[in-house]
Amino acid sequence: MLSGSRRILDADWTGPVAVGLVALVAVLATINPAHFGPGVTVDESFNAAQGYFLTEAAGAYGWAMLHPASQLEVAQSALNDHPPLARWGIGISEQVGRRIVAPENPTAPYSLARARIASAVEFAVLVCLIGFVATRWYGRPAGWVAAISLLVMPRVFGHAHIASLESMMNLTYAAAILSVAQFWDHEAPPSKRVACLTGVLFGLALLSKVQAIFIPIPIALWALLRWRHRAIVPVAVWGIAGLFVFYAGWPHLWDAPFAHLMKYLGRTTQRIELQNWYLGQQYADRATPWHYPLVMFAITVPVGMHLLSLIGVAELRKTFTKFPREVLLLGAIALPLLVFSLPGTPIYDGVRLFLVVYPLWALFAGRGGQLALNWLRTRMSAVKSNGCLAGFLLLQAYGIVFLTPCWLSYYNLSVGGLRGADRLGLERTYWSDSVTHALLEKALDEIPDGSTLYVAPVLHQFQLDEMLAQEPFLAQHDIQLQPYQGAPLGARDYLLVYYRRANLDVTPDENWRIISEVRRENVPLAGVYQAP
Repeated sequence: MLSGSRRILDADWTGPVAVGLVALVAVLATINPAHFGPGVTVDESFNAAQGYFLTEAAGAYGWAMLHPASQLEVAQSALNDHPPLARWGIGISEQVGRRIVAPENPTAPYSLARARIASAVEFAVLVCLIGFVATRWYGRPAGWVAAISLLVMPRVFGHAHIASLESMMNLTYAAAILSVAQFWDHEAPPSKRVACLTGVLFGLALLSKVQAIFIPIPIALWALLRWRHRAIVPVAVWGIAGLFVFYAGWPHLWDAPFAHLMKYLGRTTQRIELQNWYLGQQYADRATPWHYPLVMFAITVPVGMHLLSLIGVAELRKTFTKFPREVLLLGAIALPLLVFSLPGTPIYDGVRLFLVVYPLWALFAGRGGQLALNWLRTRMSAVKSNGCLAGFLLLQAYGIVFLTPCWLSYYNLSVGGLRGADRLGLERTYWSDSVTHALLEKALDEIPDGSTLYVAPVLHQFQLDEMLAQEPFLAQHDIQLQPYQGAPLGARDYLLVYYRRANLDVTPDENWRIISEVRRENVPLAGVYQAP
């Protein structure tokens, strides 16, 4: 019995799975927008509604859904702005979740709290994957450190609470890159079979979100640098396999492949202009300064994680010319940051568009943690060394503990945290996650039933309807939500603000009465106010 337990404790997967389970429990405990989770965010209605539509269609068609004609019919009625893989996950988690626990609002077509479970599971699997790969490559301590590093990155942790496409994209992006790094890491090029199997993961990434188009470039360059002309066939097989999975998995492409593909890719460059707030100034998405992605990446990862990752990267200088697998990872990190730094490339919503680089950066933190631990063990006992590293990692968890549930507002100590970032003119919040249940509940203690609550900013026509559907106690108090459109408000009017300053037309001052506010590090992220 003891030997069996010892084998489990010594297994490569033990640490990553343990941290992954902690990640899953931590997210699920703080996921419900009607309790302790982030508020209803701006884009969730699109993803949850489409996930609900896909799973309801599958239930209505039954086994006939397997027929290509049925899938094509469903696809023609769907919102095909993104591939369907992440939305299938959202829909399935909503359907399973509502059968386990009844939703708070039975009249709403779907429950956002249940739809968010998909992101939680995807994040937990990603934590396990990063930790397991780090264990296999560098050792068990590296696996623990890498998994914990990803867990305590508040921006990634925050997205794990939201029914969006980012968590699935993070998982499939990392899986596609790491599968090549693991199974192509030999003196000879990979076989066609290995190339095909790893290409399937590339196809799943393509089915997740458009950021998957970054994957082929670093892989092709890395393979060509290693094996020259011998890399052409496996890279081609890998790409064809990925494209086949992409085509087969998205029925929207079946009836007009080229036209629909071009329309999908065109959305990244031909779309409505969005606003971005950076260094105290509003920019159109295409006019944002080139250094925005580099600065935001630098200041939204805990400083200690950056330090460990840089230690892990610095050690590569001894073998860099041999093009090891770590070079591929660096390419997969650098390319999205480079592309979003190019003049004219649209960039907005904090770090969301290049969030895929964070999990791979955590892998380097695992490598750096292993090197740091080895160094410590030359100077003190193993117990003291482990304790120093554990304490260091614990300090990095500040953001996910003290910003709850406003993790998308995290900035690290290099700019003085959220308070320092606010003084520098960086965006406080962008997705309305700070409009929490506690904020609304406290406000309704003072606002009379039947009142109108004006909301700013409102970014699309479904935003307020979604808030009413997912926060049923608003309807219980007969609260009417209306977009604030700039007209002066009367003394009996109430205003709900979340501080996305890129689109905010009104900022309550000392003349407004504060009814309730969400503050972190004494910075207001959202509030309900009565007009003067």
